[in-house]
Amino acid sequence: MEPPTLTVTPPRRRWAVLASFGFTAGCNALMFMDFSTVSVLSDDVYSISDDQLNWIYSISLLTVLPFTFPAAYFLVRSNWSASLVGVILNVAGAWLRMVAVYSRSYDLALVSSVLIGAAASIVICSYTPIAERWFPRSEQALATSIAVQCNYAGWAVGSLIPLFVDGTGEAGLQSMERFQLAQAILVSLSLPFFLLCYRANPEPATGLLAAGSFYSDSGGHGEGGAELSPLASVQRLGCKAQFWVHAIAYSALGGVSFAIPAVQDTIFEQLAISASCTLWTNFAFIVCGIVAGLFLGASVKEQRLHAPVLRALFTLSSLALTALVVLVYLSPHISRTTLFGLLVLCMALAGVGSLGFIGIALRTMVDVSQPVSEVYSGGSVEWLIQGWGALFTQISVPAAAAVAASPPAPPSPPSLPAGDAGFCTDAATVGLAPASDAYLDFVPVAACAWAATLLLVFCARYTPKTDTLLNGSGRPSAQLSSSTH
Repeated sequence: MEPPTLTVTPPRRRWAVLASFGFTAGCNALMFMDFSTVSVLSDDVYSISDDQLNWIYSISLLTVLPFTFPAAYFLVRSNWSASLVGVILNVAGAWLRMVAVYSRSYDLALVSSVLIGAAASIVICSYTPIAERWFPRSEQALATSIAVQCNYAGWAVGSLIPLFVDGTGEAGLQSMERFQLAQAILVSLSLPFFLLCYRANPEPATGLLAAGSFYSDSGGHGEGGAELSPLASVQRLGCKAQFWVHAIAYSALGGVSFAIPAVQDTIFEQLAISASCTLWTNFAFIVCGIVAGLFLGASVKEQRLHAPVLRALFTLSSLALTALVVLVYLSPHISRTTLFGLLVLCMALAGVGSLGFIGIALRTMVDVSQPVSEVYSGGSVEWLIQGWGALFTQISVPAAAAVAASPPAPPSPPSLPAGDAGFCTDAATVGLAPASDAYLDFVPVAACAWAATLLLVFCARYTPKTDTLLNGSGRPSAQLSSSTH
């Protein structure tokens, strides 16, 4: 016998909860970008080499990997307390980073990166639980997209740090000190915001809500309503072939999106394009991805549309990255103005495909992985994204750096049109000719994007799911429809 259908109005607080989390996620991503976007000045502040500077970023990433496992465990067991720890780590990392700049202490900068990475491990495991626990099915794709894109929004703001931290010598140092102080104050606001707005689960005021969860499709229950242990959850995921198909495809393209901003600066500078212009190609990539993710989260509400939309986004990303390879290969024969415009266009399209899909993909992962908790299924994809991103960055960036360090080739391109010679040039790039083999550095990420696309198109299957309420024993008690406002 089918359970009766009930109409439940979602709690109004859901948007405040999402806003609180989104602010924390954005601040965390912003701090990841603190020094990599102003590398020359950062080297001077800490009196370090480029390799040492890279560790300030890399150690945050490496910290995420082991901390994700305890983060997922405690988010399931005590969501509010674990989330509060993440906010506190974020705030502590921001103030310690400010002290590191004022004291010129490289060691303190590394410690701050560890705190920020630990906070990030809690953030990446929280994208799907908030949508799953607080939002009806019709809004879950949007809620997940907003949570993910808030993180990318912090990344986008971080790419603009050179607009606020500028100059050399004492003037540059003072601008960095001012920025770090302002950043620490901004990040600190996330603590009162969290305490005022964040709750782990909706209030069971109607008597219909059970186990502290608005919907039962948060998973984590086996036969008879028994809660799955972390070990049982991992075992179930390991035995699901479709989980691995989706996880590898989504995390591989997500890793590509992670690597592109790190690679593009070095590659485009080989094309004799100044850092002030590569800043905007990076910004176009991230912002277009954010806009696409939010639009798709709001408009693609029906589960049956997830598969074709994901395939389209994967294909778009692969085509855009292939176009970048061709464009960079032909760059010696293209005027600088035209080249820059085409690079912005290709980067924007690549951002739409490789960043815009994440929200829908995480929703699909919850469906594919049921009855495993969304904390483990969504968190596993984000964990794999970190790993793929680190791998692709290490593959592409050293190659790009090696090309950049090699003696410049004799100028071979045709003469630039009048008025074009000074476009997107600075003291570091004036007079340089585009490197003839710079396109090779985009080949690994383009190839991986195509591999992920083919895997998704030919191997992925999709699991239908319905929304149900749980009764006090954890068993389904009613089919749901929802009225939203």
